[in-house]
This record gives sequence, C-alpha cells and structure tokens, in this order.
Amino acid sequence: MSAESISPTTPTTPTAVILALWLNAARSGLVSATDAANACETLADQLGYELASEPIHPKMYPMLDLVSRALLSAVPVTVALPVFGDPAGVPAHILSQVDVQFGLVAIDETLLLACNATGNWLVFETSHNVAFHDLNHARRQLNESILLATEFLASAALIGDSAEVEEELRNFRLLHLPPSLASRNQQALELAARIRIVANNAMQSSMAIASPSNDRKRIEMLQTLDRQARELLQAVSTG
Repeated sequence: MSAESISPTTPTTPTAVILALWLNAARSGLVSATDAANACETLADQLGYELASEPIHPKMYPMLDLVSRALLSAVPVTVALPVFGDPAGVPAHILSQVDVQFGLVAIDETLLLACNATGNWLVFETSHNVAFHDLNHARRQLNESILLATEFLASAALIGDSAEVEEELRNFRLLHLPPSLASRNQQALELAARIRIVANNAMQSSMAIASPSNDRKRIEMLQTLDRQARELLQAVSTG
C-alpha cells in the first residue's frame, strides 16, 4: 500500500499506541520487561493476531526480545500513524506490506513493528523517519484547534449521523493500559480518541454533501483536528 492509497478511516486508538505505552513503561522501569512482553502478547492475542517476523527474517521475534531491544535503544519507543497523504516517516516499501490502521511501533531507529493485512505482527529492520512529538505542545495545539472548531462541531450538518457518533462515544473504552500511566496522560488519550470519533464521522458526512465551496473550510478544520489528535496519541505513547 503506497502513501497515496492509505485509507483516511482509522481506529481512534491504534494498537501501536498501546504497545508503545507498555514498551516505554518498561524503559522507564515502571513495569518489568516480562510484564511488558506479556501485556503486548496478550493484546495481540486478544485481537486475534500472531507475532511473527518479516518473511526475509526466518527466525521468530519473541516479544521479550523486542522489549530488550527497546530497553537498549538510546531513544524512546514512538509510534507512526500514517494516513492518506502522510506516511508519517514510514518508508513506502513498508507501507505497502502493512495495515496502517493499527499504526506502526518504532522500537528504535532501525526497527519497526507493524500488523499486515492477514493479522500478523511483522518486524522490519529498516531506517525510518518516524518523528517524536512533544506532549505539552501536542495537547496545547489540539485544545486550541478545538476552540477554533467549536462552531463547526456544533453544526448538525457537519457532525452527520449524531446518533452514530453518540453511540461510538458511549461505547468508547481504553483497554489494556499500563497501570503506571499517569491520569493526565490517560485523559489526553481519551481526548484524542474522542476527537477522532467526531472528526472522522463528520468528515465522511461532509464529503457526501454536494457543496464543495461551503465544505472546504470545514473539512480542512476537521483534518487539522484529526492530525493533531494523532500527534497527541503519538506524544502520549512516547511521553
């Protein structure tokens, strides 16, 4: 899948974010390497996936080995959340092999963990340009955009199927988080995920309305909200 063919619709809290939270908790000494590995394997198993290595690497990568690799890295584990038009620093030859809706985990500067279309988590040894995001800056940027977009988000025509949005918000849960995660960071995760629920639903509804000139600014605002929500998710996973 090339960067141009990435679907704009993605889960509000990609699996890679939760995996990175556990790996960074281990790096900080807040959980043991074994606990982090077990949590990541449990998450993958509950989602119906199986950890595997890229076909060019014949040996399996046990999750504990990936945790050990993260512990040795000079930089924190971070996350890439590619969307249409933004590969998020992931090489094109990797994007073509993975399902970007789950995000990618940058274990270190040359190791990526991602899920493919058949549900296997693959390890890619490759250089990449996945960026780090400052948590305070990302939170501030999103809050400012929310204030600017309030009148748009309050518009019934923009929100689209409000019943569907309300149901998604009602059913939204953050699961399998590290017990050491600060409440402020958990609140940031919830904010970003909920904004993505509203923004993505509104974008789909807005794109269906035949009024390009009226919708252009609203869609740009929603795309900005979704981008900044993704940046906040990435920042929380690192911080």
